[in-house]
Amino acid sequence: MTLKPKRRLAAIFVADVFEFSRMMAEDEAGTLERILDQQKTVIAPEIERHDGRVIKLMGDGVLAVFPSVISAVEAAAVIQRRVNNVAASKRLKLRIGLNLGEVMIAERDIYGDGVNVASRIEALAPPGGVALSASAHEQVRNKIPYAFEDFGTHTVKNIPDPVQVYLLGQELTSIPKTLPPKVAKSAQATLVQRPLIWASSAVLVLAAVLGAWLLPSLAPWGNPTAESAATQVELGPSRIVVRAFTDSQDTGLAVGLAEGVIAELAQRPDLVVIAPHSSFARPEISDQSIAAQLGADFVISGRVEGRTGLGVALDILDLSGSQQDYLRLPAQPQQDMLSLQAAVVRDLLKNLPSPNNDASSGVPIPTTQNANAYKHLIQARSYLWADNQIEAKQALQNALVLDPAMGEARGLLAMAHMDLFSGALSGQQQRITEAQLMLSSPPFSRQEQQVAIVAALNDDEGETALAQAQDMVATYPNYADGYATLAWVLTFRGEQEQATEALKTANQLNPLAPAFYHAIEAELLFLVGKDEAALTAADQAIAMDPSTQRARLFRVAALANDGAFDDAAAELRILTERDRNLGLSEVTDLVPYSDPAAAQRILTGLRLAGLNGNP
Repeated sequence: MTLKPKRRLAAIFVADVFEFSRMMAEDEAGTLERILDQQKTVIAPEIERHDGRVIKLMGDGVLAVFPSVISAVEAAAVIQRRVNNVAASKRLKLRIGLNLGEVMIAERDIYGDGVNVASRIEALAPPGGVALSASAHEQVRNKIPYAFEDFGTHTVKNIPDPVQVYLLGQELTSIPKTLPPKVAKSAQATLVQRPLIWASSAVLVLAAVLGAWLLPSLAPWGNPTAESAATQVELGPSRIVVRAFTDSQDTGLAVGLAEGVIAELAQRPDLVVIAPHSSFARPEISDQSIAAQLGADFVISGRVEGRTGLGVALDILDLSGSQQDYLRLPAQPQQDMLSLQAAVVRDLLKNLPSPNNDASSGVPIPTTQNANAYKHLIQARSYLWADNQIEAKQALQNALVLDPAMGEARGLLAMAHMDLFSGALSGQQQRITEAQLMLSSPPFSRQEQQVAIVAALNDDEGETALAQAQDMVATYPNYADGYATLAWVLTFRGEQEQATEALKTANQLNPLAPAFYHAIEAELLFLVGKDEAALTAADQAIAMDPSTQRARLFRVAALANDGAFDDAAAELRILTERDRNLGLSEVTDLVPYSDPAAAQRILTGLRLAGLNGNP
């Protein structure tokens, strides 16, 4: 059984490349390469950044939807500005059309006259411009500081009535470089008004354990108010990407060392440092392309080199001004990994536009003073990024032999043992209990704190879990996984609005969200009755990690509750083939929601799909 079409009001975005056919005839391979790069590095990231969702890419075109026309106009303006600023030899001029209309949603696509009108209006836009329908213009008129030109009425193909068209004015070339909106000062208690900073390898280990692929996070379908759209974290003066270091000496330390540098830089409240999970993605593309995709002002790359002592030669690409210049810093060989990481951080702090350039200020003391133990931890991080879990586990154990109190090593091993989202659901409670025994006392590292929070949930200590999660984000206010964990705890407690905001912050901190963020999103959306949006989020998690059991669990329930019983039963077979001991009683233990009706909703869906046992 397939899902029947549903109708929604949406801001519809259609774009295509001007003179596509002519350019393909002249240079087919080169044109296609530029189109794909533009879609991946400019169009899709800006649509996502403005809360839109890409429905499909159509060769030279893009179809997307937004929950508000204002968001769609702002995204279109930024896309055109960025495209128009590309060098003329590489420029692909776009035409963009926007319409507010009703669409039918079916099979992950949208249909209806609203889509047709947007497509016809797009064809009327000038190259490099944006055209709006009257219904779209009415929603933004006098609400945003953009000028619009009345382009008159036009008769267009397959649309019975003439269409009134408005063109966006000079803002396409004059608007400032945009960043996500700022959080209101009153929201500081929940979303701390400080830079978005990454400071841990927890997502890396979970990405390795879950097999997550690096795909952009797409906003859930919804209809947020202007107030909720504004509750975003305020960014600091500069966004920094530290790419995975390369290694001329084949030491196996380069990636782990880069992550350690990020962790130290991320402690600075006056810098914005993109998460390793996002900044290490797509090593094959240029610094300029990754900067465009992640909205960075500075891109840092490094090469580990040296014979008598290792050093890191640094390249800092400055994109913050009109010029795009590299600053190159030679390697300064050091005697051990702790000294090397500290030297790299000092060099960067001296050359990044931080309001406080005192290299010693704000840089934390590493979690160990044992240089050999820290070297094993760096090796473990590198192994995890390469998805070499056996070697990573051995390196973590080697680190703990030399320094039994190293909290990050203990936390990473415990998190891998829990395997919350990909491991068998029927044995999860036992694994959580065992993971808790692996922690130091008290848990000091962020990774250990996450395990302790999950263990509190497992023991039905929701108040304790919430207090610990809130303490974690207060202590590490720029920790993406900390906010994802807080969102999960809030979901269990039925505080869905706060959970949504916390998860939004996690996605801002880690722009290319891992699979388990989508799994949490699927659970959250299912519990508030948004089954179709929950299916979309679960599909994203499963596409990134086909083994993600928890996301599949909620996909089964959402399909069944929506009447797609055959599809739900087929999905349940996949779930139970991997976990033959799974029954309703095991699921009951996995959903200790404070609201009994929430647990009942998933149990009902699973019963309808055919899951047996007594809850």
